[in-house]
This record gives sequence, structure tokens and C-alpha cells, in this order.
Amino acid sequence: MKKNFCTFIVVFVVCLLTVSITACAKNSKTDDSETIVESNNYSHTINISSEKLFNYYFTVSETNSFSSNYNFGTGGSSKYGTKSTSTITVTPKLTGFVDYSGYVELKAETEKENKSEKVLKNRKINIEYWGTTIDSYDVNNETNQNDYTISFSDVNYKFNSVNIVITYHHEGLSGNNNLSFETISITKYNYKSYLSVKIENRSYSKTTYKENDTYHRYPIYTYYYYQTYTILPVAVIEGCKEFNNIVLKFDNGVTIELDALGMATYKSPEYSEEKPIPKLSNIEGCIDFYPIATYNYETEI
Repeated sequence: MKKNFCTFIVVFVVCLLTVSITACAKNSKTDDSETIVESNNYSHTINISSEKLFNYYFTVSETNSFSSNYNFGTGGSSKYGTKSTSTITVTPKLTGFVDYSGYVELKAETEKENKSEKVLKNRKINIEYWGTTIDSYDVNNETNQNDYTISFSDVNYKFNSVNIVITYHHEGLSGNNNLSFETISITKYNYKSYLSVKIENRSYSKTTYKENDTYHRYPIYTYYYYQTYTILPVAVIEGCKEFNNIVLKFDNGVTIELDALGMATYKSPEYSEEKPIPKLSNIEGCIDFYPIATYNYETEI
């Protein structure tokens, strides 16, 4: 009986260690509704369903063009009107060991009252397999020139909803199912090998004058202070990787969460006097490294 009990304890400890090793790579970030489903031994999937998680994995940029005198004519004929185009680019932060499916919907907003409903349409963008997706939307007035109501210049696109599934391939770029990603826990003693943390004191001044100082002879200088935080991965890290749910905590109460690329910037509130540079009090999370591609070339004789 005692022997069986000891055997049970050993098995339990081994299982517990196994779960601990793999837990960071499959961190569910449950506070933001990220759902992880283990597909098989070679891949797992993550469901993105919140704005915070979307920003963790993607960036969005938008450009627009406007022609007030566009020729819609064909066959040598002339037919001038207005042509307006908005192009939205969705870019993934992880590539090489993941694929994507699903959509993100962006809501068009403007402070202008005379905008056409056509340019204020929500944009549902279906994400392509490799993640990077370019969505172009044209709004034309083929009969009137200088129709600025269809210009996208004053339209901003905000997050509305998302439903994206990311599939992680454990073998990365190698194509070898016998290989799998490796996880390194980030701690206070080793983080400097992977992350650059830069905190700077900055200041600026505002000039005011006394109420009766008509000729502004006696300026009053008021100084304001703040701190900037910049976190980046160190340059020596290469290959396919994800900075998985890394959180830095400082002794002044500031907490900073990194994105999937290991990046974050933060500006503190303004102070009336300069404060000391804070120290890192704790850091949690890990980096998942995926096998990079290898090629064998045969030399012909």
C-alpha cells in the first residue's frame, strides 16, 4: 500500500511539472476571452474575440485618396466626377508559424455633419490565411465633381468587433513534426537578455503672465514633469517567437503589458516635481521560440 502511494506521488509530481512547463505557451488570457483549443500534438488554436487581444496580435493602418476631377469616361469619351478610396491594411504581429481565419469589423466615425452615409459604412474585413490583409473601398460620384461629402479624409475607423482564429504550428518553419516550440520563462534575473527597458524623466514648461502685466515683462515659468517607458526586445533575438503575455510591474505601481512582439510604450501622468526612476519589482510571462527553417543543398558534381 505504501509503495503504491509513493508511486502515485511520483506520477503526480511529473504531471504537475509537465503542465507547468507548457502552461505559459498556452496562456489563455481569460480576462479577455481568448479561447485556446489544443488541436493535436502539432498545433493549437487561439480565438480572438476582444479589442485588447486584437491589438495584441494585429496592427491597423489606413490611407485614402481623393480625386475631385476623375474621368469615368470610356472609349475616349470624357465623364468627370469624384472618386474617393479608402484602403485599410491589417498586419499580423506573428508570422511564419501561424495561420489565420476570421474577420474584424471596423466602425467609421467622423465629426463632420455633411458626410455621405456611403463613407460611414462599417468595414468587415475577412482576414487572409497569412494574416496580412488589404481592403480597399471606393465611393464614387460619377456625375458631380468636387463632392467632398464622400471624402475619407475626416473619417476614422475604430474597432467594432472581431472573431479570428489563429492556428499555431508547433514545428514552426522547419516542417519537421519531430520539432516543437520551446518556452523560456522571463524573470527578474534573466529579462535583460531578452528585453530592453528604458525609462526617462522628461519635462516641459508653460509660460504665463500676471493679470496686470500688459507688456509681458515678467513671465512666469511653470514646469511639468513626466516619465516615458519604452520596452523593446533586444536586437540579438532572431527567429520565430512570441512574447507570450509578459507583464512588467514597477515599484511605483506602474504595470505594463507587452504585445506579441515584446513591445510597449507608456507615458506617465504629469507631476509638479521630478520623480526618481522606478525599479522593476516583478516580471511574469514567457517567450515561445519556434523552430526556424533549415535547408540542405546538394552540390552537383
